[in-house]
Amino acid sequence: MFVATKEFNELVVTLEPLGADGADHAVEVNSRFLGDGWWQAAQPRVPAGTYLVSLFAADTTSSGGSGDMVADLMWTIDTDR
Repeated sequence: MFVATKEFNELVVTLEPLGADGADHAVEVNSRFLGDGWWQAAQPRVPAGTYLVSLFAADTTSSGGSGDMVADLMWTIDTDR
């Protein structure tokens, strides 16, 4: 995925199943910086279903001058992974 603010040096991706107990089963997905604003998030091994994907990008340097970014989206997986 692309994060336009090049100063962001951290991307946290969380996958939470939608439903009554979703928050109890949220998983953090590994991500790594590829360069030039591009990040790769690993495909999690999760059962089929609909998930809330939360993205958090930030500048975690001591100056922290670039702020942060938060986004949520719904993702449906048709088959177990």
